[in-house]
Amino acid sequence: MVNPPNQNGQEFFVDTHYEKMARRPGGLPRDKALAAARRQMDDLKSGFIGWLDGQSKELAGALSTLDADPSAAGPMQRAYHLAGEMRDVGTTMGYGVVTFIAMTLCEVLDAIKAGADYEKAMIDCHIAALFYVVKQNGKLTEEQAIELTGGLRRVAGIASISPGRTD
Repeated sequence: MVNPPNQNGQEFFVDTHYEKMARRPGGLPRDKALAAARRQMDDLKSGFIGWLDGQSKELAGALSTLDADPSAAGPMQRAYHLAGEMRDVGTTMGYGVVTFIAMTLCEVLDAIKAGADYEKAMIDCHIAALFYVVKQNGKLTEEQAIELTGGLRRVAGIASISPGRTD
């Protein structure tokens, strides 16, 4: 039998610091704040390809360390972190294909961490795709994007079903 609800309870709401700050007078009107945010995003977007190029080179370096020892935790963590950063900001910056490439690379790295075989060719496909986006200055045709994402989807699928190391 279920106990009846407690009739003596009192409901109260906590006024958080953020809520207090949001109610303070002053600041910018909503449309001006949004316009300023859009300008800042446009400024960031203009440097995104340069950032992506640097991140891709750093990622390639971390992954090349894994070629010699795929079980090395440090380089694996660094590679996953770099790919995760690209995955997290790609679409925000207007480059959904970057998010897709980095997301599938994260899936491949997850599979390797879970015991799948380290396949250098799979990793190289993702790095080549990132450098291709940089080379194209992020401007891919729809056909190029479809072909690129379809190929990487197949590669990531293979990684997720790899039997894994037996050492």
